[in-house]
Amino acid sequence: MNFLRQIPGLAFWLGLSLLAGVAGSRWMPGEWYAALAKPSWNPPNWVFAPVWTFLYVLMGIAAWIHWLRAGWARGRAGIAAFVLQLVLTGVALPWVEELYFRGYLLPRLSRYGRWAPVLGGLFFGLYHVWQLF
Repeated sequence: MNFLRQIPGLAFWLGLSLLAGVAGSRWMPGEWYAALAKPSWNPPNWVFAPVWTFLYVLMGIAAWIHWLRAGWARGRAGIAAFVLQLVLTGVALPWVEELYFRGYLLPRLSRYGRWAPVLGGLFFGLYHVWQLF
């Protein structure tokens, strides 16, 4: 397999992965995060951008390798899971975090009465369980 022929595929998967990272970077923590009491081992703010960029590059390379080995037809489930993960991680979860944890959605859940704790637990659980992946 000629590597030069595979460069467009690599560029596609890297671009798709980095696009999700760019979309997720729209929701940056504000003054509330700077005001938090952080432990001494908390990394400095400048570390986060290169680390997240490196992680998204690794995800793009992994998707490219999967695509090379399985192709579109046989690798459909893996590719679909990867794209869903990018959409959730890059767009949906930062949006949910912005609404829920930064004070917009949480106070408004009380209008759902008995369902408020269920909805709150669902949002909280989905956000934190997905972060493991």
